[in-house]
Amino acid sequence: MQNNAENIRQIEYVLVMMEHVRKQRRRHRIVSRTEVKEFFMYAFRVYDRIQHRMHIQHLNYTYVCYVICSRYLFESCLHIPNRRFVSPATVNSYFKKERGRRYSTCEYRIF
Repeated sequence: MQNNAENIRQIEYVLVMMEHVRKQRRRHRIVSRTEVKEFFMYAFRVYDRIQHRMHIQHLNYTYVCYVICSRYLFESCLHIPNRRFVSPATVNSYFKKERGRRYSTCEYRIF
């Protein structure tokens, strides 16, 4: 039950931060594929550090993927014509791909 309360608290925090970002009205920019790859490498390192170094074993990577996806969808909903949305399955596959890449190489390091 405590894990559910913690997950709810984290989701509420993300929603508050998304509302704060929406009010800033930042300009849109095009993100290159290399930036996407670097972002998921960084996101995986952060997830791994939170899970292993801070001993938070109940943090599921699917929750992290949903937060990333909801953030992307939130920024994409700002009336941009012909904008393609990224599904949670796509974000999840990027994250799994990075997880597999990190665990399959010998040079695995955290920060």
